[in-house]
Amino acid sequence: MLVTLRRAAAEASDVLLVHYVDTGAWHRETARPLLRDVAEIVWAAPAARRVVLLECGDFLAALDWFTHDPRPRPVGPSYSITLLGLSTFGSPHRGEEFTATLAAALQSGVADSPDLLEMATLRAAVEARWAEICFSDATECSPGPGKLLHIEADRVALGTNVAVRPFHDRPARPFPPDPATVLRSLMEWD
Repeated sequence: MLVTLRRAAAEASDVLLVHYVDTGAWHRETARPLLRDVAEIVWAAPAARRVVLLECGDFLAALDWFTHDPRPRPVGPSYSITLLGLSTFGSPHRGEEFTATLAAALQSGVADSPDLLEMATLRAAVEARWAEICFSDATECSPGPGKLLHIEADRVALGTNVAVRPFHDRPARPFPPDPATVLRSLMEWD
């Protein structure tokens, strides 16, 4: 994995997108050095924009590695990293899987949102879907829906918004634009 990542990072000139998912039963002794290596590779990349999607149990340690340039004398760009992530410490509530929900948002689009799905829009849409799940079955989601951490150095779009297509060509159920929209719609039903 690291060999492939090093090669891709060395060749990236515009955008380097790294999606790290740790869903296995990793031991901290194994996961932490791997995450630190991934962060160092991302920081060393010559890419103009670095984007990291992170879903792992060692999220807080990884956050430090991905938000602070580890190089004593940075060579190449010293831009910050755009990060969107979720800690999987413990287990997420039913339906609150970051990777699957993010992929679904990209496939379904986001209602009342711009043509391009930037990270901030996707964060709000993923959290909105989690709010829908949480409030549809409150016993499964205590104390409330999950939250993503979003640090944005650059505005980066991960896809086009299929929910802005003409009505006959739209997906059946685009994601709501934010958790507040979900709460407003629930209050309207009462």
